[in-house]
Amino acid sequence: MTVLWINGPFGGGKTTQATNLLRELPGSVVFDPEKVGCILRETFPGKRRDFQDFPAWRPLVAECVIRVHEENEGRPVVVPMTLLNREYASEIHDRIRSAGAPLVHLLLHAEPGAISTRVEGSMEYPGDEERSEKVRVFRRKKAPVYAEAHQQWLGAQAEVIDTTHLAPAQVTEQALKIIGELRAPPQRQWPPPRGLAAHRPAEARPGPRRPPERHRPPAAPHPRSQDARAARARTSCILRRPPALVIMSARLSATSRCPRCPESGARAVGRSPERTRRQRR
Repeated sequence: MTVLWINGPFGGGKTTQATNLLRELPGSVVFDPEKVGCILRETFPGKRRDFQDFPAWRPLVAECVIRVHEENEGRPVVVPMTLLNREYASEIHDRIRSAGAPLVHLLLHAEPGAISTRVEGSMEYPGDEERSEKVRVFRRKKAPVYAEAHQQWLGAQAEVIDTTHLAPAQVTEQALKIIGELRAPPQRQWPPPRGLAAHRPAEARPGPRRPPERHRPPAAPHPRSQDARAARARTSCILRRPPALVIMSARLSATSRCPRCPESGARAVGRSPERTRRQRR
């Protein structure tokens, strides 16, 4: 399975989609890189305003995602986190991909007017208007930064879902569709073409060759078939004769047949007509 990195503007619905995907994808887990940033803030209070600027944050997040993916036995890992710095995103995503974990970069895009409406109607801390207003102020400052990043590089490097006029359930449906298309294995020709055939277009390549049909000896008759019954009759007819008569039967003419088994090739027991005529003379 994949690591699903959900990117987008601050207040664009990343946490909501992470919750929905956690319910839709069996065995999936959610990893929040913001908790790593909180640890660095508590360790170095007042050193940096944005925890993403800590040099240790990016390798720590990448290593945590890799370990969580391994601990989850390859099942989906959903990572909701806004990355607007191109170098930061490349450093984290390249580390994850180099470790062998497939990563899908999903961008929840929205127009500036829709982002402003969502920010103004958000309540990050219910019951605490002062803290919620601080979050809204931070999101308002970051809105132009997101617009610039989306225009320069973010829109071209991620799988974009325009959420401006979509409900959360519709966004989740499109995200699942993108994940399913990216996880579908490519159709390959087997056996793979070799030599000059590999440079031909797929529609001009000849079909797979069939192995030549080998000569097979005739199968033995079934124990209940007519030929098998005739063979058993011949064997039983010969075995019922005395030894002397069996030897004499080999000298009989080809025209005479055994009266007990006329369908068999056993010779009749007795004197041949030619020998009888010689003895009469």
